[in-house]
Amino acid sequence: MNLQKEKNVKSPVRDVTNVAVGGLIDDAKAAEYLGVSRQSLANWRCFGRGPKYYRIGSRMIRYSPADLQAFMERGAVGGSGDSAA
Repeated sequence: MNLQKEKNVKSPVRDVTNVAVGGLIDDAKAAEYLGVSRQSLANWRCFGRGPKYYRIGSRMIRYSPADLQAFMERGAVGGSGDSAA
């Protein structure tokens, strides 16, 4: 009976794409955060643009939320920060 229950339990190791590794997030969540597609992030990595990222192993790419925020702030253009004109 114990073996039957174990067969129905999914291994948590299989879905590692959404697991935070040391506070890092996957490319899907990073793309959502930045409002761009996953393909845009991949293109930016290929051309040395975009936010700082971490390669874990040979295929896993992760982003730090702080690095994503810094990337967005670097892209801010113009304005003095005052709302009154």
